[in-house]
Amino acid sequence: MIADMKIPFDANSANIDSVREIVLERLRAERGNWSQFDPTGDGFRDYAVLEGNAHRALLFHSQQIYVELMVQEMCIRDRPPATGMTSRWMITSLDFEDIHA
Repeated sequence: MIADMKIPFDANSANIDSVREIVLERLRAERGNWSQFDPTGDGFRDYAVLEGNAHRALLFHSQQIYVELMVQEMCIRDRPPATGMTSRWMITSLDFEDIHA
């Protein structure tokens, strides 16, 4: 992603719509290349303007978006964890615009 196309994020007034946009942009860019949700928040640096420790606030709020994606079945595991095989997260919908707050 080009640096000037990053999505602004203000940790002091975290807007859930901005968080959703950042998460979805990252999922679009990394489609098929991730097996776990980012536990540090550092992975968002390529997609959002983050100053100071803003990545921590973004990580906190992104968890809500991940739950929304799973509840709406827009994001699922490709194998049941019980199989013992490495499971990856898949996006089930090509139309991210279907996701609403």
